[in-house]
Amino acid sequence: MSASYIRTPTAAVKGTLTLPDGYPTRPLIVAVQASDVVPPGLKRKLEKDLGKVAAASAGEGHLCAVLRSLVDFIDTNRFVPCWRELKQSVEHVASEGGEVLVLSEAKGKLRVMLQSGSYFYKCSIAVDAGYPSTMTHEDWGKVCVLRMEETNFPPKIEQLITLQGRDLVRRMQDGIPEGNALKAGNPVQLPKAEAGRTEVEADVRGGTGRRANVKTEKKSQWDLEEEARMAQYSMHDGSEPKPSLLPLVKFLARSVKGVAEAKCPECGTPTLPSDPDELKNLYLNPSSVKNEREKEKRRNAKRLRPVRPHCGCWYHFECIDKVIREPPFGAECGAGGCGGRVWHGDWPSDVRELERAWTLKQARNREVEDAALFF
Repeated sequence: MSASYIRTPTAAVKGTLTLPDGYPTRPLIVAVQASDVVPPGLKRKLEKDLGKVAAASAGEGHLCAVLRSLVDFIDTNRFVPCWRELKQSVEHVASEGGEVLVLSEAKGKLRVMLQSGSYFYKCSIAVDAGYPSTMTHEDWGKVCVLRMEETNFPPKIEQLITLQGRDLVRRMQDGIPEGNALKAGNPVQLPKAEAGRTEVEADVRGGTGRRANVKTEKKSQWDLEEEARMAQYSMHDGSEPKPSLLPLVKFLARSVKGVAEAKCPECGTPTLPSDPDELKNLYLNPSSVKNEREKEKRRNAKRLRPVRPHCGCWYHFECIDKVIREPPFGAECGAGGCGGRVWHGDWPSDVRELERAWTLKQARNREVEDAALFF
């Protein structure tokens, strides 16, 4: 006898129930069919659990008991649609030195502790009943609900990680593949003005030398990336959602480790101090204290504050300020294998504006030097 139960297209099971000679004195033989929804690990678990139900009901009519148990398992286990992903996620967290603290099959919820050195990020992830999509329109984008519970990262860094993780889930539910979803969800986007800049303008601005040609090539590359990012919105309508649990867990683990162990591409030293309390002090507001010495101390601390530009690497504030404000303007990241654009919304996006400011600064410096020589 074949039996199947479908709660959603991604939460379905099919099996074979064999009535042996002597039934119901002898228990049913239950065989679950392996599929994309029911991988080998879940298949063995189901067969074992259903076999126990059948054995416990020996001597009675226990066909209904087995079928009821099968339906209850599918209805009450939120992780059925992502069983394989869940196992891989737990293994990935362990391989990165983290820990899965709580795992609730009934609620579809896991609590994860990710850490690197002195820094940690504790969060919960709840899977929707309609995974890899959501059951209702109102819950759209919440197929994996990420909540940060505790961390010793400052709010600005924590929010970058949490918000990009949530954005990744939304875009993958729309059907955007993981790699493109991460690029499209970059929290530091290139300014729109870059898309309107032409090769002719770049040549006029930079002359006919090699530097102008290189700059033109890079501008075109960045423009193409922006066009590809915007094209994602029209290409995907959510009809083919992508599984997002494992990509989300990998992103969180990679982000926590990446920022905690980051080295500034400009100076080569660790971007974050080893002491989390020292990092929090870098974000203290100078205007909140009256003591002039403490104000100056906090202003100087800003120089070492970590900043994440468009390329995704982490710089010290004074290092990225130097890269953006000094030639060659519009430079690419110096980190090995990166090559992305070093740009951040706290700095001007117009290269010509940066060039003018640098020229004026050089002129003022020469005036000061000439005046010093005169006296």
